[in-house]
Amino acid sequence: DMYRDLYGELLNDQNTEDPAYAARVLRNRIGDRRKIPRFTTIRPPGYPYSDAFTAIYFNGSCDNINQFCLYAFRALGIPSAIDYMPVRGNENVGHSWVSLKNSNGEFYVLDFFHSYYYVAESAVNRTALKPKVFRTTFSRNTEKLDLLLSKASSVPPRFSFDNYRFFDVTLLYTNYLTNLSVPDSLLYEKKPKNDHVFYLCTPMKQDWTPVDWTVSREGKIEFKEVEAGCLYRVAKYENETLTFMTGPFTIRKQTRGIKTYTTNEKDTPLVLYSKFPLNGENSFRDRMVGGVFEGSDNAGFKNADTLFVIKNRPFRLLHSVKSLSDKPYRYVRYKGPADSHCNVAEVRFFSDSTLLEGKIIGTPGTNPNNEYTNVFDGKTETSFDHNTPSDGWAGLDLGKPQRITGIVYSPRNRDNYIKRGNVYELFISSREGWKSLGRQTAGSDSLRYDNTSGNCLYYIKCHSEGNQERPFTLENGRMIFL
Repeated sequence: DMYRDLYGELLNDQNTEDPAYAARVLRNRIGDRRKIPRFTTIRPPGYPYSDAFTAIYFNGSCDNINQFCLYAFRALGIPSAIDYMPVRGNENVGHSWVSLKNSNGEFYVLDFFHSYYYVAESAVNRTALKPKVFRTTFSRNTEKLDLLLSKASSVPPRFSFDNYRFFDVTLLYTNYLTNLSVPDSLLYEKKPKNDHVFYLCTPMKQDWTPVDWTVSREGKIEFKEVEAGCLYRVAKYENETLTFMTGPFTIRKQTRGIKTYTTNEKDTPLVLYSKFPLNGENSFRDRMVGGVFEGSDNAGFKNADTLFVIKNRPFRLLHSVKSLSDKPYRYVRYKGPADSHCNVAEVRFFSDSTLLEGKIIGTPGTNPNNEYTNVFDGKTETSFDHNTPSDGWAGLDLGKPQRITGIVYSPRNRDNYIKRGNVYELFISSREGWKSLGRQTAGSDSLRYDNTSGNCLYYIKCHSEGNQERPFTLENGRMIFL
């Protein structure tokens, strides 16, 4: 009633039997009234996770906004549901969205109240890597639950009596659908016993989380409707513990063949620059390409000399370059390229081996947390975000002319690079789980391990700070996160 009273009038002028069309109109008009929902995962202690009364505030996580949509749509007679991936295929989080059908039975997706797409054109179908997609239900999936509990005395929490309130809709959301018949060559124990339950697992940080299950038949293990491209491992679940039945593997997207990660004999030195994939930070890194460091004797940088121009996307935390000029300057700065908001985390100017200091000068940021002063605070986890797309800069008044010989710069980032002083531990995948290859305290923005081999699965853990990490392998000496 609360949602109908608030939003019922928004559809009074509509005469349609198409629920997807009605949902689009309602979404647009609520958006006009309430603007864009605020994303946050922070909530006060004891605050309810998600219900009709908390969802009405129109902020929170994907789950919270989906609850808002669900209550609003259903209150006005629009059938809808929440679909979700329990974990992304290349990240450590899941995602959820609202799904609904039009009058022809075709599915549409509403993602965080922003994107409204025909399901085949949605991001969750086209680009998001996902091992499985489920649809939430109020009632238990008794057919699947009863079968599972008849075969196993111990089940993972996701498939427990209290939580098994969903069914599989992966078929709707993937261009790389396949049935996985686990080859005998992949199994640690040949010929699995019939009528036993096996789980398909995918990585969640340093753990493996079950996302599907099956019952072995005639000595074969087969999982229906999974997405190729994800990293998997098959396991048993007994006494609340996973026991691995295979090593890690991926299913190739084009051929649907199996790629395994096993040790070869050739030693391959491993140099690490990050502990988590940086693809999600490409926008930050690309915003430095074309950025220029300048020196001048004029506070307004009239007739400034170019000290260095960034021509390539940064690939590490600290890039060290030589100045193109040996003249002394009182004023030095970094000026971001057009449409970059002058995004940069840290800049350091050197005269020989001396780090130069001075009065920090520059253009204003978008908010107090992203001011130009961050560029010279010695912290690579803080950054500058200029309040307009172009013309932003940050620099120093050195007080007197100083010769600039070197420059160090860091791209804006989410603090996933290797950082000097932090303690890291490298692991390699083994039959039992992750085996340590030793700890190191980083002496710079990189780590080197010599006791490694290509085509293995690794995991680098930071014991000092942060928790975003992913398994990776080596290809031609490069880290490939999975």
